[in-house]
Amino acid sequence: MDVYDVILAIKNHPDLQVRQKLCIGAVTVCIDPMHSFISHRMPFPVLLNQCAQGWVNSILFTSSTSINNSALDDLQKLIRSVNSDVSFFLADKGEITRSMDIDAVLSETAFMEKSKVRARHLLYPGW
Repeated sequence: MDVYDVILAIKNHPDLQVRQKLCIGAVTVCIDPMHSFISHRMPFPVLLNQCAQGWVNSILFTSSTSINNSALDDLQKLIRSVNSDVSFFLADKGEITRSMDIDAVLSETAFMEKSKVRARHLLYPGW
């Protein structure tokens, strides 16, 4: 299941009362840079689709977040090529410690920003 399917399932919940109370604030994807490539810096299939512009607000890199990590650098460049306004956060061992990072991940409005909505409509017409 990909990000699109999960968001679609939330937005189209079969129970009207539940659907009216649900709101997607921000979408965050967690990625382990050390396990993101098949070989020769070729990312796993659909990895970049999971990070598409308009669908993902932030990405947490969860391991091997050292400064001199070529896999992390390569992955950030690849993701930036498909989503120019995504926020990157280094979450060593999955932990976020800066309050600004936590606020971004827990944003209540980031997903519905006009630029994000426009990007979703361009990627998936009729969305």
